[in-house]
Amino acid sequence: MSLLFFFFCVFFVFSLPSEAFSIQIHPSPEGSYVHLISHLYFFSSLVVILYWFNRYLSLSGPAWRYLCLSFVFFLLWNVDTTLAHLLEILYPFKDFSYYASVLPDYLHCKKLSFCFYYFLRFDHVFCVPGMYFLWKCLQEFSKEFYVDS
Repeated sequence: MSLLFFFFCVFFVFSLPSEAFSIQIHPSPEGSYVHLISHLYFFSSLVVILYWFNRYLSLSGPAWRYLCLSFVFFLLWNVDTTLAHLLEILYPFKDFSYYASVLPDYLHCKKLSFCFYYFLRFDHVFCVPGMYFLWKCLQEFSKEFYVDS
């Protein structure tokens, strides 16, 4: 009975589509400031954790290595995304969206800031490896847990 109810709920949710709002726009200027402060907080917390790992803990093994690699990639992602947000604040977003929608014309790089912003928007180059190494870390920790127990 519960499996039938589950499939009914899934069918019901997918049969009533609406807007997904996957991109959240923060109201200016307070929302942008809070968002940038959160990036700064995430960056500083990762730096402190990496410092503690290297300074005070003697962590060895593949799981800890994967965790540190994921932190490094998340740090790079955070710097990349923060720079992209700062460029969005400094320049009108409508200019970027126009040039991003017309890719062949965009490759002429009429403004250096547009080209820089375009390449900064490839933040998945850092985020996806960070998530992959985090997944590998959790996988290794679960192997250690099941071997020990």
